[in-house]
Amino acid sequence: VVFVSFGLSWLFEAVSVSYSIQKMTDRPATEHVKERFDPYVIPERFQKQVQAYLEKAKTKPNYFCDCSDFHPGGSCWKFSLRRIYTGIPGALKVYIPIHFIPMLIFRRKQLLKDPLHTIGHTAYSTVKSTIFLTSFMTQFMASL
Repeated sequence: VVFVSFGLSWLFEAVSVSYSIQKMTDRPATEHVKERFDPYVIPERFQKQVQAYLEKAKTKPNYFCDCSDFHPGGSCWKFSLRRIYTGIPGALKVYIPIHFIPMLIFRRKQLLKDPLHTIGHTAYSTVKSTIFLTSFMTQFMASL
């Protein structure tokens, strides 16, 4: 998500030049993109990607974007499955401390009284949170 919010923000802006605006003005999308993006504003490390996007838009008459612009290395389905597979460990790294540290601090008596139930309940909450975050990230990236 951090990579998406910082690394591809220029592409999200470029894609916001919608097809309906292009149809209303009868101008190709490349002209809208060029108007919105001054090459001095785009970070130098992204200028090659912007140029590649503009070249694709020049060669295809109604080019908006390809799945490969957002889902590198295969189809959208493969990318989504890979996102689930790689997202679960990352979400666990976030949610294990979030759920287990408060259990150790605030539910110590309950943990000593019934450890199996308390740890099981906290683990269940951790799994629910992990599944939520992973599915949210996957749906977000798949919708692009």
